[in-house]
Amino acid sequence: MKCFVPPLFAALLFLVGCRPIAPWTVGEGEAVPFLRLQMQSVDSLVLEMSLEEKLGQLVVFRSDSAVWAAGLWEEVAGGHLGGVMLQGLSLEDYVRVTDSLRLASELPLFFGTPARTSLLEQFSGLTSFPQAATLVSVDSTRLREHLLRQYVRQCQGMGINLSFAPVVAPVDAENFRPEGSFEGQDSARLNTAMQYLFALQTEGVLAIGDAFRGPLLLEPDTCGLVDSLFPVLTPLLSNGLSGLLLDPVLLKDSLKRYPQGILPHLFQLHWNYRGLLIAQPESLSEAEDWIYAGADLFLTERPEEVRRLLREAYRKGWLSKTALNEKVRKVLLAKSWAEGGNLLPYKFKKRRDGLPVLQVSRRVHRSFPPPSAMRAPYLQILHDYFHDPAWGLIARVIYERSVILANNPTGAVPFLMLRGKDFHLLQFSKSHFQPFKRTVAKFATFTSYLFPVKEGGELEALQVNNFKWTTPIVLLDGVTLDARKHAAFIESVNKLHLKTPVVLVNFGNPFNLAHFDPTMTLIQCFERNEHTERVAAQIIFGGRRAVGRLPLTVGPTLQFGKRESGDKLRLEFAYPEDVGMASERLASLEAIAASAMAARAMPGCQVVVAKDGKVVYSRGFGYLTYAEERPVKTTDVYDLASVTKVAATTLAAMRLFEEGKWHPDDRLEAHLPLTENAAVGMLTLRELMTHSSGLQSFMPIGRYLSRSAFRADCQRFYCTHEQGPFTVPLSDRLFFNARFQDSIKHDALQVRPRRRGFYRYSDVNFFLLQWVLEGESGKPLDELTEQEFYLPLGLRRTLFRPLRKIHRSEIAPTQAEGGWRGDLLQGYVHDEAAALMGGVAGNAGLFSTAEELTVLFQMLLDGGTYGGRRFLEPETIELFTSAVHGNHRGLGFDKPSRYRAVSAAPSAPLQSFGHTGFTGTCVWADPTENLVFVFLSNRVFPNARNRKLFELGVRRRMHQVVYEALETFQPHIPELDFHQRRG
Repeated sequence: MKCFVPPLFAALLFLVGCRPIAPWTVGEGEAVPFLRLQMQSVDSLVLEMSLEEKLGQLVVFRSDSAVWAAGLWEEVAGGHLGGVMLQGLSLEDYVRVTDSLRLASELPLFFGTPARTSLLEQFSGLTSFPQAATLVSVDSTRLREHLLRQYVRQCQGMGINLSFAPVVAPVDAENFRPEGSFEGQDSARLNTAMQYLFALQTEGVLAIGDAFRGPLLLEPDTCGLVDSLFPVLTPLLSNGLSGLLLDPVLLKDSLKRYPQGILPHLFQLHWNYRGLLIAQPESLSEAEDWIYAGADLFLTERPEEVRRLLREAYRKGWLSKTALNEKVRKVLLAKSWAEGGNLLPYKFKKRRDGLPVLQVSRRVHRSFPPPSAMRAPYLQILHDYFHDPAWGLIARVIYERSVILANNPTGAVPFLMLRGKDFHLLQFSKSHFQPFKRTVAKFATFTSYLFPVKEGGELEALQVNNFKWTTPIVLLDGVTLDARKHAAFIESVNKLHLKTPVVLVNFGNPFNLAHFDPTMTLIQCFERNEHTERVAAQIIFGGRRAVGRLPLTVGPTLQFGKRESGDKLRLEFAYPEDVGMASERLASLEAIAASAMAARAMPGCQVVVAKDGKVVYSRGFGYLTYAEERPVKTTDVYDLASVTKVAATTLAAMRLFEEGKWHPDDRLEAHLPLTENAAVGMLTLRELMTHSSGLQSFMPIGRYLSRSAFRADCQRFYCTHEQGPFTVPLSDRLFFNARFQDSIKHDALQVRPRRRGFYRYSDVNFFLLQWVLEGESGKPLDELTEQEFYLPLGLRRTLFRPLRKIHRSEIAPTQAEGGWRGDLLQGYVHDEAAALMGGVAGNAGLFSTAEELTVLFQMLLDGGTYGGRRFLEPETIELFTSAVHGNHRGLGFDKPSRYRAVSAAPSAPLQSFGHTGFTGTCVWADPTENLVFVFLSNRVFPNARNRKLFELGVRRRMHQVVYEALETFQPHIPELDFHQRRG
């Protein structure tokens, strides 16, 4: 199946489409490059060095934080350290510290890195970059090769000459580490390791295989070797791998029962390999064992104590003078090779690429002497490169594309029907999956539970009967499952799956997936962060497809390279850059909103921008009221006012049109029972929907809008409490006499058209249309739209009379003073006629959020389909949204006009369609750009006479900002160009 490549990722691939990494071949002769050097100066130097200096060359100080020994500079200056591997420092501090150490040392130092994908991993304050397992889950050879080239350039730029990058050991459940694991398949892991080997060592960086483990010996009394156990190690050694990082498992399994110095003997005997054997002891006893086994170099946080052990081993004879000299000679040859064959004091020479040594301008630590003047431009280039915002974008794209739909045999995800499902999120973690839950909330209602992982990694077994009638989504975080230790938990999840299909999302060790029923839907994420959580949730609900692949074999049905994509059924929640829009260009939306709120044009608003089926901007600005007590949330519900005409009435009309219940050229008298003298009977439904009927603008309800409604307990029309016929709530403290609703309808049917055929915007048109639709369908408008559109679309906050289902605090208030109701309107429709008719009307009454309104219009842009279901035919949408009906409007929909001011942007093409609302709302959809813009506000709060929103052109200006942001983002991958520093 052809894989869908998103536009942003395709652009990134284009940018990295340069020459491929050179293929690797089997070497001949002495493979280790630094051992080819014939340097008498090295041999002479070894003979002249003191014991302490020799021992110091075998020790590399390792620190995983910004805290290190106060005497580090003195240690280096005294020749007691052979190198450092520092993590946790800022980029700038790292440069200053390592430069000071270079100046302090009379011999080159090893500067190591444990990072495997980017040096962004090594320094604090930089973008969190994906780890190795995440990167190999992205099925893009070009991207990985380009990042490898950048990794090598980064090592060169930072003066790092020791990289623990090529992964040698096979990946299994017990030793899986996302930061250290490449592919699980031998051939794939070998290919990646070879690329790292050649890329690094071609540019003078020592490649150290991490990490070697495995049964070296067949029997205690033999030195037999099974080459087939080492399909990755053997080719790497043959092609010049500079060294190996040894795994402690060797101490436990193989080496303690053999003579001292067995390791270098075995490697030379069976592979003719004499490269560096490097140990990273976690304890002093382990360090002692490695010394006994013959390791050459020691990475340690306790250098003084390791030197002491080496000194003792030398005195006891474990470490002979000959063996010590050979180890020191190898270390010095490796350093000399990395420095271009020169062992002169480092501060007097240049690197082999001709670049000057980094120098710093101020003291970083009281133990570091101030070095000579720093070359500021060099440091500035490094700062600009590593702090380039593009790294954040690249990292995000990799995280998103690494999420794997590993198993979906029944097609359970994405969920097609959301209505009626009782989603339960079962979180097995030390913390809640907040980004995951926020994303799920955009698609469905759910209940979440947190089952804390205990200190020992124990997991609570599920009570299966508590969840058997639900739709469970199990989230597993950072746990390595053991068949015995976690037997009860594993069994409970599998039993639950037999009762109701389970979706399991695993963050961390992929071998966890092997414990679950092969018919279960499984999603794998190697790292847990905001991006992977958001994407996993969207894959489940059809917001986006999965594109990650399994980089290792987990079980019989979970093989290397497996991936399933799922379907994209609903809106995706993405970023502006994903659709070619620069985020900073959309920042003007916030500025316009801020200026409008400062002018008191509105207390707050919601703004949504969707492009190509992706919501790339969704913000709430300001507050629900000017009291600034409650900030606007994207889940708050607004009175849409006349947007109801298209988001409810027109949609219902489109559905009944397809069912043959009416035609635009039908006369009204064909659908409504009218009196003989009713002039509206001759009007066509097309005239109603294009506002060319000539009917008056407002409903004939003037006699009901008395300002004295509150002056009496109950009168003819109103009562301050619900009783008898006073059953129509207009506010919390005012009820309308339902008997007069028929009178309102009668009066509307008696309205006479004036200047028929000319454009005149009229609410009466859509009341008449509502009654036609209700008569033809046999259902009230709210029930018709809810059943046919809102509920199947998964819209939970788009409805008439919202107080039935939504708490008042989540509804933006509209008018709050004056008027005939004289009360705060919050959850009651603002439009007077719609209110008198019970809150459900063809012209107004619908409430919604900007995000849910976007769903409705995206469905129209997508030709009438959404969520895997067809709601309307493309031909119907084309007919209703086209201006071919006698004026500038569509059937129900407003259209941009070059001759009248509308809320649409000047750049909006004539193919666009939408509508505005009196309360300060609008929605516009552009089929040419696949673009939706939604703006919701309560500008009528506290007084509907406030016209500043119109005067400031807020909606039109915001819409124009969106158009001006199109095609403003061009992705790039940062390049570290050494030549920029010259001159």
